[in-house]
Amino acid sequence: MPSSPPSRGKPLRAVLMLALPLVVVGIGLGMLVGHPYGPFRDIPPHFRDPIKAAIVVVVGILLLRLIERRWFSGQEGSLAAPSQSKTSLRFIIRLGLYVCIILVVIAVFGHGLSSLLVGGAFVTIIIGMTGQTLFGNLFAGLGIVFSHPFYIGERISFISGQFSLVASTFPHETAKPGYQGTVTDINLMYTEIRGDDGIPMTVPNGIIIQAAVENLSRMPAQKVRMRFDVDMAIPPEELTQKAQAALTDLGDEARVMVVDIGASTYSVAAQVLVSPDALVEEVRHQIGLRLVPMILACQQERKSG
Repeated sequence: MPSSPPSRGKPLRAVLMLALPLVVVGIGLGMLVGHPYGPFRDIPPHFRDPIKAAIVVVVGILLLRLIERRWFSGQEGSLAAPSQSKTSLRFIIRLGLYVCIILVVIAVFGHGLSSLLVGGAFVTIIIGMTGQTLFGNLFAGLGIVFSHPFYIGERISFISGQFSLVASTFPHETAKPGYQGTVTDINLMYTEIRGDDGIPMTVPNGIIIQAAVENLSRMPAQKVRMRFDVDMAIPPEELTQKAQAALTDLGDEARVMVVDIGASTYSVAAQVLVSPDALVEEVRHQIGLRLVPMILACQQERKSG
């Protein structure tokens, strides 16, 4: 009997049960450090604000790690069901916690938040920081989350705008320098992708938002194409008919066409439509296993005849 999926409320309750005591301990330590008659009364006054700020930072980092391990990691098994809410929620929670940590640290040092937020100096600082790589990736992450080119769990191929088409060695055709994989996370600085080869890849959000992204999970099918050189002695009509019949079980709309002619050879391109989740290299491997022996057999028949 199949097991029922875990309840979404269980990870949230577990996080709350651990987070609330952590926040209470942090607030208590901060009050004790600032109390003039508490156990930390011997600490010099000019050291108390930095200590309280350090407590805020430590508690904030522990909260972030707690959420990452107890809540987000519990959703990894649902990557097969990508959703807008999951993708946006993870990003917003992270951003909100970091912003809260920064604002509380500022408040601990005695600066008024209202004057800070409306002050011209604050606006100038923010504008200056967005030009830096760190904040550029942050704002790029916001753009990815709210424009929805892909969700966590979807399979994509991205082509960086910094690169053009790559011309492969003959007889292969030009190819897009794309990197394919399944999106496993979109955090504040990076988009994490598990490549089709199983190797995790971390890409800055600033690169992703400028790249050409092909969302393979939203395609009804993907086209796999492979090119061969064939001896001119083999009749192209006979070859293409046999090759097309050999590929019908690989996918839909199998086609084999003559695409180029040389002095002693002509080139044919085999093309099939497969499911979006199919690995291109595996499909190309299967095309080769079917067509290479068939081409060799045709050559042997012509020589023996």
